[in-house]
Formats: sequence, C-alpha cells, structure tokens
Amino acid sequence: MKPFVAVIGIVLAGCFCLSCDESGHEGFAIYFPAGDVSASDLQKADLRKLSLNPSPFLSEKDIVSYDPEEYAMELTEEAFHRFKELRPPVSGMPFVVCVDGQPIYPGAFWTSLSSNEYSGIVIWTNPIFRENRKINTIYFETGYPAPQFFSGKDLRNDERIINSLKKSGKLKSKSE
Repeated sequence: MKPFVAVIGIVLAGCFCLSCDESGHEGFAIYFPAGDVSASDLQKADLRKLSLNPSPFLSEKDIVSYDPEEYAMELTEEAFHRFKELRPPVSGMPFVVCVDGQPIYPGAFWTSLSSNEYSGIVIWTNPIFRENRKINTIYFETGYPAPQFFSGKDLRNDERIINSLKKSGKLKSKSE
C-alpha cells in the first residue's frame, strides 16, 4: 500500500507543477474557488484557508500584457475565447487572483445584465459600456455597477502582482 501512496504523491506534485515553470514559479494566475462559494461570501473569506481548484483559469502563459494604468490585461486569443465562454450568474462568478499560488485578492466575473451590487473587483464578461475597449482584453474594475460601490483595499496593482508580471515580461511600461 505504501508504494501506491508514494506514486499518488508524485503524481499530485507533478500536476501542481504543470502550471509552474522550470523554477517552480507559477507567477500570476486567476483561480476559481473549490466548492460552492458565492462572490459575496468570497469577499468575507480568509483567503489563506480557502481551497482553490487545482488548475488556474488563467495563468501567465495566457497573458500577452498587463497595463497597470488601465488595469487592462490582454490575453492570448485562446485564453480570451475561454473567457468569453464564461456565463456568470447575476450574482457573479467568484475568482481569486494569486501569485505563485498565494492568494492576493478575491473578485468576481460579472455580467452587465445583473441588477445586483458588488463591492469588490469585477471583470465584466460583456463590457458593453466601456469605451476604447481593446481586442482580447479584460479589465479589472472596482465595484459594480460603478466604482462608487467599491469598498475595501484596492490590490489590483499589488507589488507582488506587478513584480511577477514584470519578471515574466508581461508588464507594459508607461512609454508603450
């Protein structure tokens, strides 16, 4: 029985590192929480104790660039297609932004068809009102339906996120 347990451990360790590069650095990633967690419950949760799905929804390999001034993340065509297939309920689809597997902040994918308010970070799945939208780009917004509904600390440009994206060459500089 012990060899079986050892094999399972090796397989699980290998699965975890599939989303890491050679150095074990996963970098920026967006995960869905494991289990049935609402967007509003996720805002109140202790992220250090939260279980996440084993694989990220988006990882550094899915990112073309990140503009920290516009909070805009350009995705690869394949990743943007996956994003466009999301169908969040009107109460939002919760996610957690992580760096190297460590949770930084919670948020929710949101539809503009919702009449619910949300006080966290949102990524609209159908941003019909955003002017100057760029192709294959998602925007990390504060609050829904408008920024005045946001409460809490804005961690969209947390130092760990910026450093990770800079290290991977995904961070846009101010001159671009």
